[in-house]
Amino acid sequence: MFVDDSLHAQIFRVLLQKGKPQTIVLATGDGNSNSNYSSFLECVVRAAELGWKVEVFSWKQRLNKGFLQLASTWSNVTIHYLDREKQRILNN
Repeated sequence: MFVDDSLHAQIFRVLLQKGKPQTIVLATGDGNSNSNYSSFLECVVRAAELGWKVEVFSWKQRLNKGFLQLASTWSNVTIHYLDREKQRILNN
């Protein structure tokens, strides 16, 4: 949990310090609420609200449904499934 908290803090720091919105890329499926601590979902919401583009990479069956809801709400949030890349590698 402390590693996640540190990552959340760094994401929020970048969101507050950067002038122009850019792109955040997350490799996670974790959408846990974390018992009133920060979460990756909260980071994505805040980034989307500030106009940042957010790309979330995750295994399809491990992806928290909250990310899918965010992607359907915000046009600047995109989900990429790692399953497709794994299949591409296995086929080569």
